[in-house]
Amino acid sequence: MPATRLVHSNDFTPDLFVDEGPGRASLLAGFERAFEAWLSRERSLGVLRRESSEGAYRDLWQRLVRWSLSQTPPIAFEDLRAFDLELFLRSRH
Repeated sequence: MPATRLVHSNDFTPDLFVDEGPGRASLLAGFERAFEAWLSRERSLGVLRRESSEGAYRDLWQRLVRWSLSQTPPIAFEDLRAFDLELFLRSRH
């Protein structure tokens, strides 16, 4: 059974009193590598042709990253599951 995660509101303002430390940088790097690998593959396949499409995907990805890192505990890219994505999508409404 997956661990229960707290779902935060759409307010992704960072907490000024929380030490983000080097772990956060590592988590961000994991998300960045995953997105750039996906983007590169989509471009090479000719699926993404417009900068506006790339911008839309990048914006949505950044929202997912902020949401993932706002969870308690923060969710690394490698640890994202369908359940987490459902919670993320629900948090947007």
